[in-house]
Amino acid sequence: MVKMKVLMIGSPYDPSNPLKDQTVAHYISSALENNGASVIKFTPERLWYDKLLLFKKAFYRAIGKRYFVERTELVFKHLAKQINNKIQDTDHDFVFSFGSMPHVFLNHKKPFAFWTDATFNSLKNYYSSYTNVEKYQSEFMFKVEKEVFENSYKMFFASDWASKSAINDYDINPDKVITIPFGANLPEKVDDQRVQNSINDKLGHELEMIWIGVDWERKGGDILISLARAFNEMDVKCKFNIVGLTATAPADVKNNFIFHGFLSKNNQSEFNKLKELFYRSHFHILPTKAEAFGHVFAEANAFALPNIAFRTGGVPTAINAGKNGYLFNLETSPKDIAEFVASTFKNKEEYVEICRSSKDFYENEINWDSSIRKILNHINL
Repeated sequence: MVKMKVLMIGSPYDPSNPLKDQTVAHYISSALENNGASVIKFTPERLWYDKLLLFKKAFYRAIGKRYFVERTELVFKHLAKQINNKIQDTDHDFVFSFGSMPHVFLNHKKPFAFWTDATFNSLKNYYSSYTNVEKYQSEFMFKVEKEVFENSYKMFFASDWASKSAINDYDINPDKVITIPFGANLPEKVDDQRVQNSINDKLGHELEMIWIGVDWERKGGDILISLARAFNEMDVKCKFNIVGLTATAPADVKNNFIFHGFLSKNNQSEFNKLKELFYRSHFHILPTKAEAFGHVFAEANAFALPNIAFRTGGVPTAINAGKNGYLFNLETSPKDIAEFVASTFKNKEEYVEICRSSKDFYENEINWDSSIRKILNHINL
């Protein structure tokens, strides 16, 4: 069998997390190789004077507008020149990327596809960081993204929410648009035997939940405070393990919170601590108010932790309610959520079942290898 040769294009830009593109691209590339593809990796160099564009960004910020340095025509053309040259000089069957932006202004004839968690239009006015986008840039982004969508061989989105945006907002042929969820960004395989043992080992312990993130406001930190108060009023002992930041909870719920700070998966001792928190927690909770997908939902399921979250954005693809967690409407009161969680946890048979179902969902639906196999089947050149 001849291996498919895939040219994997990376991006040197990511405004929210400098490591995210490389990390996700790494897991995608590894999964491609694990499933029989030959991967050629290429990441173009940043525009050497792009920092000068920060002055323009500062100007727009001063007048209350958002401006993205990495989404300008100047930057796209600089990246496209490098990528076009690499495509011409490389023997490959297919061009692939994490995100659609590496394909802007390309002029090659090779079939290409991308895998992403959102369209620009779906993010606009949904994430606070995408509100009040400068008018010309907003129109420009819609135009170039639509061209990429129209010229692509296939388009893979991590959620139905993003897929629907491509179809409805950009008027794209639904046959080209496929929903395939992302996987868990875990640097090593989980100890499955320990995961299974942990389900029963922690049944007699007081309720513990883990929250992971750096954006306390968007990811529902205020909801956690209200949940802690609701549990206390119900006389249910509950601890929240907070990973990603350090803060101080209000005095009346201070004893309900343990702040562990940022734990890097690239640091073995910190990753070991994170694993221990997964093993001992009973639920992963992320009452995020806006989310394109959420790799952390897959990561929690890898440790057999059921997810608790709101029904928003791409979350309903990451969480199949009743199989790998529970979804609530945004307007659901913290008291109602607390009562549901306490009832589920108290019913040991139900709790064990949702834990095992969550692990099964991870193994079959939201891991990199199974998703890449689906993508390769759809490409099928």
